[in-house]
Amino acid sequence: MSFIIDNREKDLKSIFTTEAIYENLDLGDILFKYQNKPFILIERKKIPDLIASIDDGRYRNQKKRLLECGIPRNRILYILEGNIDQSPGKMKTIFGMIINTLYRDGIPVLFFSNMEETIYFLRRIHEKIENKDPAILTSFLNDNINDKNDNVNVTCDNNTQEYLSTIKMKKKDNLTPLNCSILQLAQIPGVSVSIATLIIKQYNSISNLVINYMNKDKEEKEKELMLSNLEVNTSTGKKRKLGPIISKRVYQYLTNQDSQESISSSSDSSS
Repeated sequence: MSFIIDNREKDLKSIFTTEAIYENLDLGDILFKYQNKPFILIERKKIPDLIASIDDGRYRNQKKRLLECGIPRNRILYILEGNIDQSPGKMKTIFGMIINTLYRDGIPVLFFSNMEETIYFLRRIHEKIENKDPAILTSFLNDNINDKNDNVNVTCDNNTQEYLSTIKMKKKDNLTPLNCSILQLAQIPGVSVSIATLIIKQYNSISNLVINYMNKDKEEKEKELMLSNLEVNTSTGKKRKLGPIISKRVYQYLTNQDSQESISSSSDSSS
């Protein structure tokens, strides 16, 4: 197992000198890996930092990325550190965040009054994973059992999507043409594994999608909005439309539209 702490968590560096590895994490502040796969991802927020990130919009972006990272939501964790009553003017904001995170997003939230409690919690998690405590490893092992099914079809279930989200690209034996297509689409910003799976289910392959984009009978706007009405399952079990922003972004990435515009602009300016 691996216990990884983000390099920017300087106050933890002096504590976990031997147990942890320090890296620049793209997402979250603490990551536990088991069998080389992401197992538990933790976002640690001191109360003043939480308030500041909500006010300046960083929190919303971080939450979106957490929800789309592919790790099951019961294994993503928010740690809130400090006393809420020290920010009485922000009580409504803080409790709104807690309620939405718990009940809308399905992500656990833990309160610790100080860093010492956070450290103790992290040590206990580390010990349990290292000792292969079944109480904590059950959900991970269940996912692995489901992942061993080689008959992956286009209508991927949640376990398959989790697997695709955490698969290592170097392990080429794990890749199939279908998995590869889904993973390639999921590299586009804002496109989660579940969205990529939905698109492939609709068009069967990336090449078929591009062929549809290249249809000369379609107007540019029609191509940009081609995916906007696809229905995506939300965490609450309801459906929502993919929408124009992601639809346009997929179109631009697959047809290189932004690059073409940049090249044209450069040519115009040089002439």
